Amino acid sequence: MVTSSLKNIGRMVVAVLTVSLALGVIAAAAWGSTIDNPGWRACEEREGTGAKFKDAACSEALSEGHFEELPFEKAEESRALFWEAGGTEKLDLSHGAVVACKELGVGKGSEVIGGQPGKTELTLEYGGCEVEGHPKCAIDGREGGKAGITTNALDAELVYLSEKAAETHNAEDTGTLFKPATGEVLVTVDLEGECGELKGEYPLAGQVVAENVEGTKRARHHLIRAPEKPIGTYWINDAEGPVEHHVKLTSGGAEAIIILEGVALILPWGSGPTTHSFCWIIIFSSE
Repeated sequence: MVTSSLKNIGRMVVAVLTVSLALGVIAAAAWGSTIDNPGWRACEEREGTGAKFKDAACSEALSEGHFEELPFEKAEESRALFWEAGGTEKLDLSHGAVVACKELGVGKGSEVIGGQPGKTELTLEYGGCEVEGHPKCAIDGREGGKAGITTNALDAELVYLSEKAAETHNAEDTGTLFKPATGEVLVTVDLEGECGELKGEYPLAGQVVAENVEGTKRARHHLIRAPEKPIGTYWINDAEGPVEHHVKLTSGGAEAIIILEGVALILPWGSGPTTHSFCWIIIFSSE
């Protein structure tokens, strides 16, 4: 067994195709909460009464519109989640083993979940994978170039990246924490066959935090970026105020993180013919 690190799964773009989703401010006291944490807001096509807007951007009011803003306040509120690769994705393992993949998606049942902080349940599925410099090296039992890699079930949640952001409820300074749903291992990659000295099993354990770039902007795509220097701390508010948490960095130390680079994350909301919608991050606020 070889200790490994996940390096350069890099930038991630969030695209909401059937709603408008973003970070903002909501009166949490109205639904029984006095704690301010990041969550999701969407613009969806709706029937019946409520605030109406012209289109899925929810930026222009219209008395007879069919769209309205919808804060994802409760854990029971969820939407299906889809991703696509924005380029070649790389898993940088230890001892010089680098796996490059051309495709990326999520497993069946992956979804964004409401509440504060907002959460996501997902598995990542890579395709078209090949070990750089060893094209005939088999990955998880499949030949190079046709191999696929699937992570273990992952949980993700929106977090503050500084104590000040948590204190001031700053939606511009948030991130996304990725961690195994159970246990400590995010993904295990097994290399066998014509791999030279790289043959072996590479488990990646730990957690990763990426920055939400322009998460508060109403848009179909939102960039999520993990910096080269791993983010080691994040904050979540409880009833007493900001609480600091330490990230369990992936096995491989400082080399373990540049993840989600070049990844397009697509979030289609609702159902039916609704398309071209937006999303943004909000702060559920007691003020």
